[in-house]
Amino acid sequence: MRSFLLVVFLGAVLTACTPPTAPTPDPARDPSASVLPATPRVGQNLTFDLQANGMQGHVALFVEAPDGSVQQLLPNRLPGGAVELAHSGRTSFPAADSAFRLVASAPTGDHQVLVYLSAAPLNLAGISAYANANSAFATVQTQGAGALVTTLLPKLTAQNPGRAGLGTFTVLP
Repeated sequence: MRSFLLVVFLGAVLTACTPPTAPTPDPARDPSASVLPATPRVGQNLTFDLQANGMQGHVALFVEAPDGSVQQLLPNRLPGGAVELAHSGRTSFPAADSAFRLVASAPTGDHQVLVYLSAAPLNLAGISAYANANSAFATVQTQGAGALVTTLLPKLTAQNPGRAGLGTFTVLP
């Protein structure tokens, strides 16, 4: 009898210590980001097509290049740099009437995109910071191959309840 209680007790402790699992990806509900043109060449303008897919909120957009460098595109300090999407909303970044453009650059190869949608204003403390008062884009603090998914996404999720969408695009020479 005593050993049975011990087994049940240990099972309860192990269950209680198990970390929560990440939400299961659901393309029908997760936000998405696609790149136009789908396969840009170095020097070509590109635009991100962002879609909410059933949730409304504040958008964060990150890109990891093949060399492991991670950039935060949204939010930023430029006009139109704090994007919010309606429940089933869709927008382009940068917008067609934007004063700036995004241009595909090296390194060439597969880039990973993370779009994150949070109902509350984004808390990016410990994730990114602006180098100075004149910086338009924040610098992501964690860099390296795979950092987007292994380090940045868990921090983002812990600080900002919401949903994430992942995608890829290839930059050609």
